[in-house]
Amino acid sequence: MEFPAFVYRCPGAHFGPNGTTYESIGVNDEVQLQSAVLDGWSKTLVEAVIKFIEPKEVIDHTKEVSNSAPTREEMLQQADKIGLKVDRRWGDEKLIEKINEVMKLN
Repeated sequence: MEFPAFVYRCPGAHFGPNGTTYESIGVNDEVQLQSAVLDGWSKTLVEAVIKFIEPKEVIDHTKEVSNSAPTREEMLQQADKIGLKVDRRWGDEKLIEKINEVMKLN
């Protein structure tokens, strides 16, 4: 690598590829470069973006997925998220129907 050079980190104030943002700082020698890398900076913008978009935690795909119907509380939370005004007289069936209408899932 030739010095001076830039190192990169996501997110930041500058618009980058794939809708990401990034920051960059200058390094003047190998010592500054290694210090920056140890502090989470990447040698290239592509490396910084990849670090940023990689999953942060391992997802356990072995867990059983529940196929049960959503609870009333879950439906009310979803209705709130999508801006649906809920008539408290609606039963669960009517509520899920209205949620689906708003979300255009019917």
